[in-house]
Amino acid sequence: MKPAREASLTSREGWRLLKDRLFALVMAVGGVSVIVAILLIFFYLFYVVVPLFGGAEVTPRTSFDTPPSAAAALGLDEYAETGFMLSPAGRLRFFKAADGATLEEKDLVPAAAGTVTAVAAGDPATHVLLAGTSAGEVLLAQVGWTIRFDEQQHRSIQPKLEFPFGEERLRATEPGDAVRLLAGQAGDEEATLVAVGASGRVVLLNATKTTNMLDDSVSVETSRTLLDVDGARVTHVVLDNQQRELFLAADDGT
Repeated sequence: MKPAREASLTSREGWRLLKDRLFALVMAVGGVSVIVAILLIFFYLFYVVVPLFGGAEVTPRTSFDTPPSAAAALGLDEYAETGFMLSPAGRLRFFKAADGATLEEKDLVPAAAGTVTAVAAGDPATHVLLAGTSAGEVLLAQVGWTIRFDEQQHRSIQPKLEFPFGEERLRATEPGDAVRLLAGQAGDEEATLVAVGASGRVVLLNATKTTNMLDDSVSVETSRTLLDVDGARVTHVVLDNQQRELFLAADDGT
């Protein structure tokens, strides 16, 4: 009986030693894996952060000639394939970003509405465009794109001009008081515009869009406020993208 008992103890001890060695191996592999993972995270962060301390590089992709008139506003779609350019005269041009080829060209304001005397753009992310006329009216428009994919998943982008607050022009200054300077911002439900007339009047316009929950009809309410500011010497007008703060700068630095 004694040899059999000793053989049984020896067998248990051997199995226990094997399990101890396997457990030690698993623990070692796990510990090394954690260290490797931490090192990989460190190297990734190092790879991402180090370039921030270096100089930036800009590489031109393409260049092309533009029409003689200067561009008052520029923008690109989210894929950087098509763009738009607004001239100081209110002429809007859509073009291909690759070679500058014109896709479409139109007037932001109909010719019958008078001569465009001032143009401006809202926050670049919104692609909002503004135009003021010699008749003292202003128009708010927004550039958008229609993106389609065919059966082969080839992307096509078609630019379009929208009027989120209606195509009707808003009365800013008095009739005949041409809009000299213009600024504005627009969101999904509210737009704010500031116009400075040739007479020096500074007018604040606000448009609010409301959607009827029953029939989904949209109504726009506008208000006009004449600010107690002498705009005769104002040269720059800026409205923040939250439509809360207005900045006016005069030719004497004030």
